[in-house]
Amino acid sequence: MSYAMSDLLHLMVSEGGSDLHVRVGVPPAMRLHGILQKVDGPALTNETSEELMRSITSDDSIQEVRERGGADFAFAFGELARFRVSVFKEKGRFAMVLRQIPTTLLTFEQIGLPPSVKELLYKPRGMVLVTGPTGSGKSTSLYAFLSTINSVHQRIITIEEPVEYELKGINQIAVRSDIGLTFATGLRHILRQDPNVVMVGEIRDGETADIAIRAALTGHLVFSTLHTNDAPGAFTRLIDMGIEPFLVASSVEAVMGQRLVRTICSNCKEEQKVDRDYLRQMNCPEHVLEAGKFYHGAGCEECRNQGYKGRLAIYELLVMSEAIRPLILNREASSVIGQVAVNEGMRTLRDDGWQKVMNGQTTIEEILRVTMSDEHLKE
Repeated sequence: MSYAMSDLLHLMVSEGGSDLHVRVGVPPAMRLHGILQKVDGPALTNETSEELMRSITSDDSIQEVRERGGADFAFAFGELARFRVSVFKEKGRFAMVLRQIPTTLLTFEQIGLPPSVKELLYKPRGMVLVTGPTGSGKSTSLYAFLSTINSVHQRIITIEEPVEYELKGINQIAVRSDIGLTFATGLRHILRQDPNVVMVGEIRDGETADIAIRAALTGHLVFSTLHTNDAPGAFTRLIDMGIEPFLVASSVEAVMGQRLVRTICSNCKEEQKVDRDYLRQMNCPEHVLEAGKFYHGAGCEECRNQGYKGRLAIYELLVMSEAIRPLILNREASSVIGQVAVNEGMRTLRDDGWQKVMNGQTTIEEILRVTMSDEHLKE
């Protein structure tokens, strides 16, 4: 049996998969509702893996992989779907990951962003960061930010890798590392074009962080993302990149952490009996325990017996305050910053997750799975 890329992409679109992994030695794998699952079929050989890669990759991108070890680009599968593609070498052999980009831009309300975020989007200057691991919906949130404030009275410019959505009225620039157009160099050019709002797809290094922060300090509103486990971790991450604490404390207005959790399949949803003593050990709030009913999915054909179908986001929003600023200046640990933010009223990722459990949208197990590593949740 051989694989055709068109068949794999059709399967991914029809099943609602978010990512497709192609690598030698194992069958193709699709991430479905956050969990990686193998496609039925034989393991890929070096030849079949390269054949799949070449079917959607230009000669220029292949050359970039050979010279630089990897290439990123966008790919349109007819009118069905668009993908963000990363091709790379793994043990000397071609491998790739395709991430499906939603064809419609989700609104602020559709993705359930905290209402308090909206007022931050109209600040005249400063930096608003979105944090989370890979695949947690950070780009979707940034686009919702931009579509909310997009108007003829705002000059908005973005630097992205790649451009995932085309937004009318916004100047969007794609990173081209092959010609030296990086996030840092692109951001320098953008700041000469008199923008009101700048969106940087991702802060990956100290140079980009330094330029973005100085832009926020000189009258620009800057949106960007960082790969950290939670919102408090953004401050220590920027400092670890070489940014002086006083610059971080002066420029960052807020950090929104987010994760995606699987939602219970509506076709097989049923009430779940829980061990409340165990939940107390996991710091489950009493008001959640007293809520009454909990639910899970029993598993059915519609959800591939997983009990889940679809995903939704959970959030935490840390807004800069007079109590948090000196902690950053003193280089305190993210756990300390997080605890102070909680004392000031921040609802953590897990707290937001408990609310989704009470709403019957997801399960206790799912919330514990995605928030277990959050340091500032520990007693």
